Amino acid sequence: MLLKTLKGHIGHVTNLVVSADGKLLASGGGDHMIRLWHLPSGRLAANLEGLAGDNGCILFTPDGEFLVCSSGGGMGMDHTVRVWSVPDRRIVRVLAGHTRNVTCLAMSADGQWLASGSGDCTIRLWGAELARLRETPVGQTTLEDLSWIQSVAQDGALSARERPLVEFIAALMRWRRRLDIFLDEAGPRVIELGEFDIEIEG
Repeated sequence: MLLKTLKGHIGHVTNLVVSADGKLLASGGGDHMIRLWHLPSGRLAANLEGLAGDNGCILFTPDGEFLVCSSGGGMGMDHTVRVWSVPDRRIVRVLAGHTRNVTCLAMSADGQWLASGSGDCTIRLWGAELARLRETPVGQTTLEDLSWIQSVAQDGALSARERPLVEFIAALMRWRRRLDIFLDEAGPRVIELGEFDIEIEG
């Protein structure tokens, strides 16, 4: 039995995906638009420009916070994968690397790995570094992790929900290393602290 007819796309619809909680439907088609619909009402929630061509594909992350779409065949394709923040309705990441159209996407159940397949005969795996750090005890993080999270904290593309998490993780990691001493090998070997200077003999 037909319950609803959702109208809005110009031309054919080639992609449909429902969020894990069943509250949103995303549709994509030949008009290069992704449309979000509230379920079960069928009311239009948003129009997102970002699906290039008929062979693109879309998926929700398991938590429903992000929508991932790829460019398919047709005019305007740039061979990228775009990550949209669903609450903010804006692109927060553009994943580049494929040299031909991206035609398929799949995500692991925990949302930490995204796989993209392309006409360039490659499959690329993209890791969710933020999700990894969220699950890693702060005592097991590295200086490279600290450098990465601090650079991300300055990224203007963070969503409203990502930013507090990023800033919290960065603060925890800085606190964990608050007593570390970093030496510049090319500089002086004396750390001036006033009356009790520390001299490093090499």
